[in-house]
Amino acid sequence: MKKFKAVVGCLLASSLYALMAVYAGSLSAENLAYDKPSKTVHPKLTAHSQTMEQRVDKIAEGVYKAIGYDIANSVMIEGKDGVIIVDVLSTVGSAKQVMEEFRKITDAPVKALVYTHHHGDHINGGPGFINPEDAVSGKVRIFAHKDLTKNLSQQAGMLVPITASRAFFMYGNYLDKGPEGVVNTGIGPALLTGETRFLPPTDLVDERRVETIAGMKVEMVHVPSEAKDEIALWFPEKKVLHAAEVLQGESFPNIYTIRGDVMRDPVEWVRSIDQLRKYPAEILVRSHGRAIIGKENVANTLTAYRDAIQYVHDQTVRYINKGYTPDEIVTVIDRLPPHLLSNPDLQEFYGTVKHSVRAIYNQYLGWFNGDPATLDPLPPQERAKRYVQAMGGRDAVLKNAEKALDDGDFRWAAEVTSYLITLDREDMTARQLKAKAFRPLAFDQINVNWRNFYLSSALEMEGKAPRPLNTRSSGVMAAMPASVVLQHMAVRVDPVKTADLEITGAFELPSGEKYALELRRGVVQFHNQLPEKVDFTVKAAKRPLLGLTLGMRTVDQLVAVKALSVSGDQKAAAQFFAGFDQAIPWDQIPVSLH
Repeated sequence: MKKFKAVVGCLLASSLYALMAVYAGSLSAENLAYDKPSKTVHPKLTAHSQTMEQRVDKIAEGVYKAIGYDIANSVMIEGKDGVIIVDVLSTVGSAKQVMEEFRKITDAPVKALVYTHHHGDHINGGPGFINPEDAVSGKVRIFAHKDLTKNLSQQAGMLVPITASRAFFMYGNYLDKGPEGVVNTGIGPALLTGETRFLPPTDLVDERRVETIAGMKVEMVHVPSEAKDEIALWFPEKKVLHAAEVLQGESFPNIYTIRGDVMRDPVEWVRSIDQLRKYPAEILVRSHGRAIIGKENVANTLTAYRDAIQYVHDQTVRYINKGYTPDEIVTVIDRLPPHLLSNPDLQEFYGTVKHSVRAIYNQYLGWFNGDPATLDPLPPQERAKRYVQAMGGRDAVLKNAEKALDDGDFRWAAEVTSYLITLDREDMTARQLKAKAFRPLAFDQINVNWRNFYLSSALEMEGKAPRPLNTRSSGVMAAMPASVVLQHMAVRVDPVKTADLEITGAFELPSGEKYALELRRGVVQFHNQLPEKVDFTVKAAKRPLLGLTLGMRTVDQLVAVKALSVSGDQKAAAQFFAGFDQAIPWDQIPVSLH
């Protein structure tokens, strides 16, 4: 099966938010989304795709937005003696392509880059817009929130194996582009692979910072929402507000992402939108999606967006306080009220009301639904065994699933076959039936995350989903402090192998940094200063240290290529590193195969 390298996205058309003049000569008409009508693609999703042809839109005098080159947009603002670039896309290649288009408009020097937040589709293409040496020398300034680098490091942290595996399902990386595969990403034209390089910020924003850049006044304000380090930009002379991803494209927002992450706080998100509503903006620019033109349209969009988030939050809490469980709440809050449901900027292309409700419940009450039977249920296999027995055995369950498929009851077919797969992951009859149930569920979806997960899971059921070798970009690795890298080892320790071990290892880097890990009978304690006694010392640069701590390379492999050295008690060092899990091959990490 062909591995699709770019996950694609698109945006719903709306005459209310008609764009201003398109820059002549910039329209390439290429569309990285699948935009042809099909019985296997929801019509709304097709319309969403059809707006994503690559182009540069002139949205105000001196303000240009590149749409369709990447999952995110990049914006160029012309000042008196230079330009500002807001968001630098996800790859150097797409950034270069956009810069070529911007250079057809002006040859003014780039005075600053601005990262609206730490997600890779906004920060990894910097060298496509500027010479990295210009940032080092101070010729070009790079603005970001003060916590951006810290958050980037945390994102590349402990849970990468599973969250990256799930992200590849969510973004459809195993699917071909087409009517039975990837259509778009919901918030942008494509999530691309290619060269990435993160250029660290030179100027940090706390809660608010006002600067004059390229002869323009720019106000940068902290607006935690889709990301904790989100910053919006206000250009008072142009009456332009860049809302970053506070408005998550032309879609209901991902209050929770099904690839796995901490829920984005809806109360904080609403508060940030209210902060943006105070600006007298006549044009609203978003990191995803098209610009909104006109003061009234801007005000209406911001109000609707914050009301949608607050509605889902408040109604979820309302039913929590009535004693409803998550499964019950999503039956009464499964969509927005009519006046918001019809809003073109609140279609469920990326986030959904249902999975937001579940996340909000979990945020406030955790996993326990109040039924003591769920405190200590039977183990999954035993429970599945009892269900199958109660239904009359395997053959009866298969007949039940087949009938459900014939009746178009695809959700039940998927659920009932799960019991058989829990009992035996190699039950290909059950797996194929479950795959058959997933595909029509996908084809009826407007939410691309759900669609891609259904289709990717169908491939996994059929044993057809290949796995990427590596999802860590060089930019993320370079941004991760050695101290963070070492702390992540704690979640890979095997408590059985290390039950009787008490060993301390020192780790020294060429930078002069010195840290220690103390293995104490199944628990690892990190020390940011060396203890008086250590059993062995590892000397290595950060990159080989990363490979070692992630379990991608062994000590012997790195010593053999002289990437690190080990001194002190060699036996203790060998016992220490043998007590940690090695990296699990991606094809052995089940995502939906349970």
